[in-house]
Amino acid sequence: MKVNRTRRVQDMYLRGVNKVKKYIQKIDELNAYITIKEMEEVEEKNYLHINGNEVCNMDKGCAIIEYTPLDDNYNVRAFMNNNYEIVLYYIDMTLRNYEKDGEAYYEDLFLDLYYETPFGTGSGYYMRPDDAEELEAAYNDGIVSREECDLAWNTFTKVEQELKNRKNKFINRGIKDYVNYKIYGKV
Repeated sequence: MKVNRTRRVQDMYLRGVNKVKKYIQKIDELNAYITIKEMEEVEEKNYLHINGNEVCNMDKGCAIIEYTPLDDNYNVRAFMNNNYEIVLYYIDMTLRNYEKDGEAYYEDLFLDLYYETPFGTGSGYYMRPDDAEELEAAYNDGIVSREECDLAWNTFTKVEQELKNRKNKFINRGIKDYVNYKIYGKV
C-alpha cells in the first residue's frame, strides 16, 4: 500500500484557521528551518487536553513555531497560547527532513513525542509517546520497514534523553526566535 508520508511544514496543523501569517527562514547555525504560523482568524477555538486541563492552542494570537533540522530525524512543533507561553511541544519522528524551494518538508514515521510544559500542565514537564500504534500498524501494513521502525524508536529515545537532560537545542530556544521575529521581523 502506498501512503504519502511527506509533510509540508508550513501547511501542518492549520485546520479551522481562516487567516494565518507565515514566516519561513533557514537558520544556518542550526542547519534547520524555522516556520512560524500566527493565527489571525480561526473558525473555532481548539483546545488540547493536558494533564486534566483544557488549554487553548488555536485562537487569534496563538502561534506555532516549528523547527525542521536538516540533519536530524525529527521535527519540533511548539504550540504557543495567546499569552506567549509554549504549552506543548509535539515532536514528529521522521525518515528525513529536507528543503525544497525555500520551504521545509519531512517524511513522517508516525511515532511522535508529546512534551508538555508547566504552562499546559499547571505543574511540571511531562513527556509521552503518541501514535506508537500507528507506527506498528504502518509496519504491519508494509508502509514502513523494520529499519524505519527502529529509526523512529531510536530517534524517540535520543530526543527523550535530550529533553530529560535539557540538551535539545530547539526546545532550549523557547520563544527566543519568536521574540526576535516579532521585534526585528526575522530570526
